[in-house]
Amino acid sequence: MDYQSFKHLLLKGTPKNVYLFSGVEIGDKKEALSIFKQRLFGNESPTVYTFYCDSEFVPANFLNAIQTAGLFSSTKLILLKGIEQAKDSVIKTLTSLLIPQSFEAAHYEEIFARFPKEINQLNTYYEKKDNRYFLKKIKETDKKKIIDLFAHCNFSPLDKDSFLIVSDETNEKIPDAVTRLFPETQTIQFFEMFENKKADWTRTEFAKYNLSIDNNSVSLLLDMVENNKSALEQEIGNIAAMILQKDASQKNITHDLIEEYLYHSKEESTFSLFSALVAKKRDKALEILDKLFIAAPDGILSGLLWSQRRAVRILDLYENMKQPKELIFRELFINGKKAQQELSLLIANFSFRHAVYALNRLSQLEYFLRVLPANLKLIQLQLFILDYIDERIDRDFLQGELQFVVS
Repeated sequence: MDYQSFKHLLLKGTPKNVYLFSGVEIGDKKEALSIFKQRLFGNESPTVYTFYCDSEFVPANFLNAIQTAGLFSSTKLILLKGIEQAKDSVIKTLTSLLIPQSFEAAHYEEIFARFPKEINQLNTYYEKKDNRYFLKKIKETDKKKIIDLFAHCNFSPLDKDSFLIVSDETNEKIPDAVTRLFPETQTIQFFEMFENKKADWTRTEFAKYNLSIDNNSVSLLLDMVENNKSALEQEIGNIAAMILQKDASQKNITHDLIEEYLYHSKEESTFSLFSALVAKKRDKALEILDKLFIAAPDGILSGLLWSQRRAVRILDLYENMKQPKELIFRELFINGKKAQQELSLLIANFSFRHAVYALNRLSQLEYFLRVLPANLKLIQLQLFILDYIDERIDRDFLQGELQFVVS
């Protein structure tokens, strides 16, 4: 199901208890989640539990959040983010939740009695022993069939007041073992706008502020701003506010005005830090690191890890699989000119071997940044940047050269 169909369902119909959000359009995802919360909680304070598919995921805590009644509201929403990074523990937990291992016999027969065709098929996967139905040993492909049968019978393993949204955070592929746990009607695809639609959409957004914008200015804005509607909407609002504050009579947005805004308002992020690394700009990278370490130290490593995982994937496709850059960009949904230029620099400046070593080094950093005091954390990050740019990344913090990271 696409976002517009899902949005119509939220506004006019009855939502299901479980959904998978998949796709690169962050702005629509945020809007969908906001509408979903409004539908569930109205003007009440929402009861929301958020979990991440990382090393700190605890299955018992996740299941308790779903199965335990809330103190202040019977309705609750559980968010599970980063599902594209899901390991076995997450996948097994979701599977056991969405495909129950057993049912009380009376409950099973009450749920599915109105669906004779479906219950006959379900009985090939569940067998009755005494007063319970137990799941037989099934193949991986059977899981999709069971999930679809549940959907046809309008069965949800969650109680009527519990809702679960599982979502990805990047454009990496969600494991098949996860996607087959969600029927098509409960898998919401958030597609990026087509290139030929972005310019018209940008002009329409500026028109809301009674401003017009020429083609060159639209192209510059789309090249420089993060490629999702949420980021664009925010930047368009900021540009409009800046222009109207400076000169309320100004109605036309020019290339120079866009450049002025981008130059004066640009904030550093882990993405600009990675851009400096890829371009081998040592002083710039260290300067950005210092700013980030003061403003938001906890997000530095996660952003670098995401960028470096993508770097490994790109260099593997280019160097080992011999795929051309254009095909790689298309396969990984890298459509913006700025991002393509940056990743072309990655391909020109670094090897697959370097990328793997760097990812291993970042994994070590994850430990050091947890246990070291703040001043030493900054030093370790600075060392990483210097070694990355100087291509000495195959040296371990404690033991010298790494061995057997790649064959």
